[in-house]
Amino acid sequence: MSLTLNFNLRITILTVIFLPILISLGFWQIERADEKHSIISEISKVKRAPALLWHTTDLLPYQLVTVEGTFDENRYWLLDNQVRRGKVGFDVIMPFVSKGTVILVNRGWVEGDLSRRTLPSVETPLGKLKITARTYKPFVKLEAYDRGKEVDWPRIIGNLNIAGMAADIKINHSEYILRLQQDSSGALHTGWPEINVSAAKHKGYAVQWFAMAFALLLMYVLSSSNILSLLSKKANNKRNG
Repeated sequence: MSLTLNFNLRITILTVIFLPILISLGFWQIERADEKHSIISEISKVKRAPALLWHTTDLLPYQLVTVEGTFDENRYWLLDNQVRRGKVGFDVIMPFVSKGTVILVNRGWVEGDLSRRTLPSVETPLGKLKITARTYKPFVKLEAYDRGKEVDWPRIIGNLNIAGMAADIKINHSEYILRLQQDSSGALHTGWPEINVSAAKHKGYAVQWFAMAFALLLMYVLSSSNILSLLSKKANNKRNG
């Protein structure tokens, strides 16, 4: 018995369409992993720099800054669906007034009520404070700012939309939100990840896409030839011979 090929048109078309897609997705994940390595490298450089004053121009993402002012405890947002230590809660975003400028500050995480019947109680230090934080530029999402059904404060939001939040309290907005350091005045539970998906995870996703591409190609070859029969016959000959 010799090798024979029997190409099925429908299976061939599907393979021609999906095989390049799977391979492209694999290489795309590798590119994303390289991007994350670059981002982490840049973050490391910025983190080694000394703290700057918030009012300094040309601040970089993750720049350590200090600023003096007071929290506006009467108006703040609760960023929903934030999970810490396996528990669901909120990040508390509160306006911070400094020299006539209002800055949006993420104070950290508070645990939420699983029944969703009550909102968490947030204690806020009063009077003038000096806070230490890092600049953070939220990922721009396609969703518009949704102030939710709450007419009063606090307001529950599903994503960070700086422009919408600033318009909500009628202030000019910066491109950054400040994330408090754990040892800063007014900090709750902090410790945000620097990036949402690590380079290692992107590489893992790449392996999965390449594995799917290989599996598709293997199934196509097996379905379009008599290789399995040849292998089976060869194995039988060895057992009998």
